[in-house]
Amino acid sequence: MRRRQLIPLLLGLALVACGPDEEDVPEDAPPPLAEEPGLTTHPIEVFHEVQAGEFFGTIAQEYGIPYSDQQALIAAAEPHQDLAAIRAGRVLQFRFDPDTDALTDLAYPLGEDSWVALHRESPTGAFVASVEEVPYEITTVVLTGEVTSSFWLTCEKLGLRGSDIIGLAAIFEYDIDFATEVRAGDQVALWIEHLALDGDFKKHGQVLAARYINGGQAHEAIYFEPSEGNAGYYTEEGMSTRKMFLRSPLEFSRVASGFSRNRYHPVLHKNRPHWGTDFSAPSGTPIRALGDGRVTFAGTKGGYGNLVIIQHDGSYSTRYGHLSKYGKGIKSGVNVKQGQIIGHVGATGLATGPHLHFEFRIDGKPVDFMKQDFPNTEPVSKADMPRFEGLRDERLAQIDTVLPAPAPAEVPSEGE
Repeated sequence: MRRRQLIPLLLGLALVACGPDEEDVPEDAPPPLAEEPGLTTHPIEVFHEVQAGEFFGTIAQEYGIPYSDQQALIAAAEPHQDLAAIRAGRVLQFRFDPDTDALTDLAYPLGEDSWVALHRESPTGAFVASVEEVPYEITTVVLTGEVTSSFWLTCEKLGLRGSDIIGLAAIFEYDIDFATEVRAGDQVALWIEHLALDGDFKKHGQVLAARYINGGQAHEAIYFEPSEGNAGYYTEEGMSTRKMFLRSPLEFSRVASGFSRNRYHPVLHKNRPHWGTDFSAPSGTPIRALGDGRVTFAGTKGGYGNLVIIQHDGSYSTRYGHLSKYGKGIKSGVNVKQGQIIGHVGATGLATGPHLHFEFRIDGKPVDFMKQDFPNTEPVSKADMPRFEGLRDERLAQIDTVLPAPAPAEVPSEGE
């Protein structure tokens, strides 16, 4: 059995009895013996990093865990984690009884923030599973940056990870299309949780407040947990940042061609109207439903190739063309939620390369979606407003220290 254990070593020097005359001590007397180390009385802990190709059963067998205990562990952990599907790079922690060598505890990380723990009180007892949260030390920091080349690189310089950057973009995705509307000189500031363990920084946590200045216009978002309903982000006025539609069906991309009444078609080689926006992205890029609605068409249609049409209410509908494949469960008649994956970028139909042809229609007539604006929804309740205002003032004060909101543009008076 391969184990790493910590055994306290008690070193004591035996005193040499000296008589009144040092000449009575033989010159070749052996050195005093050290005391024997004490017995281990605390649990023996072993940490094993899972390697590629390793399985829980072979690892457990390597540490002398009986097959019956292996089966009991798998059964107890099943509601939280399939131990047959442990991942390479994660660390299994075993704890053994020092007297019997029997396994008493097993811990396996479920992710960055929690782990499943299995424990039994006696060598023959049953294992009981629980999910434990990582005890992060949480403080807050204010970060700020200015866009020079891209929003993504700006956020990376602030120490944000990919998941953090996507989450930050999602906060403002109803007001800013990060594929088309980000400009050099844009500024961002956020008050965010700083998570550490034993004093060492591990990652950033919840964004508590953020401000993004895009083209001289400030957009604020304050994280708030209402007394009823789900937590989310709200504007300075207490309106949810959510709107009826997202600003883009793709998270990150670029506009290859905009809405036009007379555009040269690269396949047909003639001028014709382009009733939508083409988003350039690699084949297979996920496409999101712009808003809640019902799929009224999912199939092949002429130059659109593979097409999905969603009716959002009595007036609004959206079209997503040239798809390489449809999202899971997407077919005519099904309801979809805002942000749900309804397909993937492709080049079917009249397309020279992978891209998404997107159309936005009002009462059946195509309009330029990039010029549309929609109101915020879901205000903070009157009962919650005093608590919200207190949090808002505290959090925006933190943002103001590094990135004050620009003064509103002056409206010319009559006659000027």
